[in-house]
Amino acid sequence: MTMPAPKRRRAPEPGWLTIGSLARATGIPPSTLRTWELRYRVPVPSRKPSGHRLYPADSVRHLRALRRALELGRTPAEVMRLPLGALEALLGDPRGAAERAPGGSRRLVGRPLRAGDGNGAAREFLAAQFEAVKSLDRRALRNSLADSWARLGPIEAIDTVVMPLLAEIGIAWANGSLSVRHEHFASAVAADFLREARRPFEERAEGPLVAMATLPGDLHEIGLISAAIAFSMRGWRVGYLGTDTPVREVIAYAREIAVRAVALSISPSRRRGAATAIRSLRLALPASVELWIGGSGAPAGIRGVPRFKNLAALADRLAP
Repeated sequence: MTMPAPKRRRAPEPGWLTIGSLARATGIPPSTLRTWELRYRVPVPSRKPSGHRLYPADSVRHLRALRRALELGRTPAEVMRLPLGALEALLGDPRGAAERAPGGSRRLVGRPLRAGDGNGAAREFLAAQFEAVKSLDRRALRNSLADSWARLGPIEAIDTVVMPLLAEIGIAWANGSLSVRHEHFASAVAADFLREARRPFEERAEGPLVAMATLPGDLHEIGLISAAIAFSMRGWRVGYLGTDTPVREVIAYAREIAVRAVALSISPSRRRGAATAIRSLRLALPASVELWIGGSGAPAGIRGVPRFKNLAALADRLAP
C-alpha cells in the first residue's frame, strides 16, 4: 500500500509574512503582535480563506520603528497610531535623546524592570514599584513611593520614578503582560499619594497665584498634580481647576482671580488639537498673565508659551 505524501505547508505569497516570520523579523513576540492588532489595529493582516493571518512585508519597517519608540520611553498612546513617516521623524528628532528612559537605558518592549538597570536608587525604586503594581499590592506601592520621596526628594522622585513607572506600565499594558486594572490601580495609588504629599507645601504657600488645568477631553491628572507640587514647593498658591477644563473657564478664572500664570498639563491623548487650543488661550489671556505648558503631549514651538520637558525644568524656572 502506497502511503500518501505528507502535505507541505504552502509558503506565504510573495510580499506577505506569517505571524511567526513577522515576529522574527521585528523581534516582537507573536502574542504582542496579536495584542497590538486587537487594541490598535497595528499591524493589519490579510486573511486567507483558511482564516490564517498574513501580514504585508512592508509592515516590518513600521513595527521596528514602533518597537524603537517604545524602547526610548514613548508611551503606546503617543505612537501606536502614528504613520511610519511621523514615527521616523520622531525617532530622528534630537529631542528624543532627552526623553529616553532614566539613565539613557534602553528597554525591551514589556521587559520587567530590574534593580541595577540605569541609575542606582531610582531604578531600584522603579523595579520595586513595578512589582507592587503587578501584584496589586497597595501597601507595598505606597511604602515604596514614600521611600523614594524621602530619599530622592519630591522633584527627582517624580521625574525618575513616578513618571517612568507609569510609562512602563503603559508599555506592559500594550503588550498584554499587564491589564487595565493594573494601570488604573497604579494611577489611583500614585494620585492619592501625590495629593497627600502636596498638602504641606500648599498650606505654607503665600506667593503668586497660578491657575492649573488640563484641556477639554484630557482626564490624565498625574502630571497636573506633579506640576502643582513644584509650584507649591516654590511658594506659589495653586488654583487647581483639575482635568477636562473648558478653555473659557480657564480664561474666566484667570480674569476674575487675577492670576500671575496659567499652567497646563497635556497628556499624549490630548496632543491632537492642543496647539490650537493653547494659541487661543494665549490670545485671550491678559498679556500680564504667563502661560506655561508641560507633559509628554505638550507641543513645542508656540510663541510666547514656554514648554517644560520635565518637573526639574519647571522647578528651576520657579526658583527665586
